[in-house]
Amino acid sequence: MARAELDDMAYRFYTMGSRQDFDVKNSSFHEFYLANPHKISHNFAICQVLLVTWSNCVRVEHFRCYNFSLEYQNNLPSRRVSFDEIMSESKLSIVLPLELIKLYKKWITEFFYLLETKRNRWPGSVIPILNDVLREVRENSETLEQCCEFLENYSGPPFRKSTEKHRVAFAPVPTNLHVHQYTIDNRATREVLSCGTASALPLRFQSGGLTRLSALLGINRSYQDFPFWSKRKILVDLKRYLGQLSHRLDVEWSGTDFSGRTKLCSDLSSRLQEVGCFLFFFVSFPFKEFDSQCYSKAYEQLNEISGNISELDIYADLLVDEEKRRFSKGENASCTISQSLSKQFFSIDRQVRDSLQNQKDTIDVMFISLTTKLAIMDKINDEQNWLEVAYVAHIYLFLLQSKNELYEKSAHDVICLCLDMLLVLADSILEAQLLGLVMEVHKNSMLHLYFHVQIRSDFVLSQTITIAATAILNTVYRGWPIIDGYAGDLLLTVASFLSVYGDEKGMAEDAWEAWRQLEARVAFTLIRAPSAVCRTCIPLVSGERATICVSIPVPHDVYDSLPCELKDRASILVHVAYFNIGVNHEATLGQSFGGTALETAINQEGAERVLSYSNRFSVDQNAREAVMELVNVVASEPSRKNLAIFEWAMTACELLRGQAVICCKSGKDRTGMAVTIEQGRVFRETCGLNAVQLQEVIASLRRDGARRENCRKNVGKAVYSFSPFQMHFLPKTFRPPNGTYAQGVSS
Repeated sequence: MARAELDDMAYRFYTMGSRQDFDVKNSSFHEFYLANPHKISHNFAICQVLLVTWSNCVRVEHFRCYNFSLEYQNNLPSRRVSFDEIMSESKLSIVLPLELIKLYKKWITEFFYLLETKRNRWPGSVIPILNDVLREVRENSETLEQCCEFLENYSGPPFRKSTEKHRVAFAPVPTNLHVHQYTIDNRATREVLSCGTASALPLRFQSGGLTRLSALLGINRSYQDFPFWSKRKILVDLKRYLGQLSHRLDVEWSGTDFSGRTKLCSDLSSRLQEVGCFLFFFVSFPFKEFDSQCYSKAYEQLNEISGNISELDIYADLLVDEEKRRFSKGENASCTISQSLSKQFFSIDRQVRDSLQNQKDTIDVMFISLTTKLAIMDKINDEQNWLEVAYVAHIYLFLLQSKNELYEKSAHDVICLCLDMLLVLADSILEAQLLGLVMEVHKNSMLHLYFHVQIRSDFVLSQTITIAATAILNTVYRGWPIIDGYAGDLLLTVASFLSVYGDEKGMAEDAWEAWRQLEARVAFTLIRAPSAVCRTCIPLVSGERATICVSIPVPHDVYDSLPCELKDRASILVHVAYFNIGVNHEATLGQSFGGTALETAINQEGAERVLSYSNRFSVDQNAREAVMELVNVVASEPSRKNLAIFEWAMTACELLRGQAVICCKSGKDRTGMAVTIEQGRVFRETCGLNAVQLQEVIASLRRDGARRENCRKNVGKAVYSFSPFQMHFLPKTFRPPNGTYAQGVSS
C-alpha cells in the first residue's frame, strides 16, 4: 500500500507540470518600454537518457509551442518541464539616443559660439589655429545634425539591425538591443539583455578603438575631453557658488547687529565647506566664525586646478600681453593692471588682467589683511561683551560700538573683495584653459584626431546609456534590491565575445572605454511619468560633458509602488563589470600573433569591479563564494577562450541581483550561443540536469528558440552566420546544431 502511494506521488510529481498553458499576455509596464514581444513555449520531458524528437508545433501569431518526447530508461515517467521565453525590442533604442543627440548638439553649439567670441580677443597668431578648430567643430555639428534628422524621421522597428552597422546616422543607437526573458516551470524567471557591441562601427577602426586613439593624441591629459570639461565644470560651479555667497552677504549684512553678523559669517564659512561636491572641498576643520581659512581653501583649490593644467601660466601670459597691446592702441577700454584693485576686480568686462601668479600673490595679501581685521573684530567683540556685563558707562559703550562699525565696514569690504578676486581668478583660469585647449590640440597635427575621439566617445556613450536605462527598467519591473535597508546602485555585468584581433580589437577598445565613461559620467533618476495615460517611455536628459543626468519616467502606479528607499535617492549609478572572451577563429589568431594583453586587462578589471561591488554590502555566502570563484578563475587564466569566466560572471551577477548584458559584434550569432548557454545554466540549476541532458536542451533552444528569430529579424534568414571553417575554432559549447547555420550570410 505504501509503495503504491509513493508511486502515485512520484507519477504526479514527474508528469503534472505546475503550468500547462503559457500566458501570452504581457504586463502593462513591459509594454511601456518594450515592443514586439516574440513568445515561444517549450515542453521538455527530462529523464536519465535524453533523446529529443520533435513531435508537433503550434504557431499562433508570435506565439509558438514546442513539445518534445524524450525516451527514458528508468522506472519513473519522464519529468515534464515547461520553458517559456519572450524576446522583446526596447523602445528606448531610438528614443533615448535621439534625446542624447539633441543634448550633444546643444553642447557643440555652445562651444562653437564660445570660440567665435574669441576671434577679436585672442592674439592674432592664434586666430588661424582657432579657425581650424572651428572647422572641426562645425563638421562634428553637421554629423550630429544628420543623426538627429534621421532619427526624428525614422519609422522602422525600434531597434538597429546588424546590417545597418555602417550607417553613420545610426551610430548613437545600440545594435540589435533586445530583452530576453525566460521562465522555467513557472519557478525561475530570469532576463538578459542581448545586443551588439557598444562600439562606433560606422567610424571604422583603421587606427584602433578609443583606447589606442586616446593614446595617439599625444596631448596632456588635462586637455583630453573628460578631464578638460570636468575641470571646467568645477570652475563654473565655483563661480556660481561664490556669487551666491556674495549675494547673501550683501542681503543679510545690513539687517542684523554685530552679534548677528558674526553668526552670519560663521554660517557662510560652513557653507563654503559644502563647495567640496564640485571643488574637492572636503574640509575637515570646523569654523566658528568668518575665518579667512575658508577663502584660503577656495584659493588653494583654484591653485591646485591651475597647477594641474599643463602650461596654463604660459597661455595666461599670452592673453595678458594681448590685453596690454590692445590697451596701448586704444582697442580695449577695460581696466589695466596699474589701476586700483576695486576697478581691476569689479569691472564687468572681466579679462585676464594679470598673470596668474600675480593674481595669487594679490589674493595672499588680501587674506593676510582679512585675517588681521577679523582678529581685531573678535577682540573688540569680547571687550564689548565684558563691558556690558560690568555695567560700564553708556558713553564708553557708544564709543566702542562706533569703533566696531568702522572695523565692520572694513572687514565687509575686504570680504567682498576677496570673493571677487577669487571670481576673477576663476575667470582667468577658464580663459587660459580654453586657449590652452586650442593650442594643444593643434600641436603635432592632432586636431582632427581630437574631435574624432570626441564624437566617437559621444556615440558609444549614447549606446551604453540606452542599454543601461533598459536594464534599470528591467530591474524596476523585477523588484529593486533593498540591501541592509538601502536601495543600492545597479550592477551591470557585460559579457562580450569579441576577438582582440583586427577590427574587433578596436571594437573591444571602444566598448571598454564606453562602459567606463558610463560609470564615471552618467547618473540616472526615476521620475513619475508626466501623464497617467503615457504609453511610451521617453527619458529626459540634461547636464554637461562632465556629468549627464538621465531621468527615466515610469507609470504612476509603478512609481507609487517603488520602495521608499529607492524614491528617496537623488540618483542611481550603474556599476559596470565588463568582460571579454574571444571564441572564434580571429580570437585564435589574436592569441597567436596579437597577444592577450588587452583581454587580460579587461577581464582582470571586470573581476575587480565585481569584487568591489560585493564588498559594499552584506551579501549572502553563496554570492560571496561565486564572486571569489570568479576572481580565482580570472586570476588563473584571464584569456584564451576561458568560458568559465562567463559562467561565473553570470552566476555572480544573478546572486548579486544585477543585470546581465551579452553582446558580440552583431548581437545575434555568438550572442545567441551565449544566451542559450546562460539559459542552460539556469535550467541545470533549477531542474538538476546532467551534462548530456544540458547539451540537448541547449541544442533544442538554439534550434527552435527565440534566437533564430533574432537572426531572421536582422538578416532576413533564421540561420546563424557561421562557416564550417569558423565552426572548427569555436568551443564545442558554442557550436550551433546542424541545419541552423550557414556561411555567407551578411550580418
